[in-house]
Amino acid sequence: MTSYPMKVYTRAAAVTKSDTNDSGNIFHGLFIGLGGNLAIVPLEGASANVLFQGINSGTLLAVGCAKVLSTGTTCSGIVGLT
Repeated sequence: MTSYPMKVYTRAAAVTKSDTNDSGNIFHGLFIGLGGNLAIVPLEGASANVLFQGINSGTLLAVGCAKVLSTGTTCSGIVGLT
């Protein structure tokens, strides 16, 4: 069995969904309080926005994120982690 090191986050901040405002925050993970769909602007490697569908409540996503978009996001209670 392969073992992977666990990521330790040292900072957390409530995330405000927005299609226009750029908070300047960069997150390395997102905690989803109440599940649904999540639309993000990824940090690198993608030429378009990314939509995660059907995320369960209480999920921790280890994903690099520059912004959580209002359009397409139905999740709430989102906490950004770095």
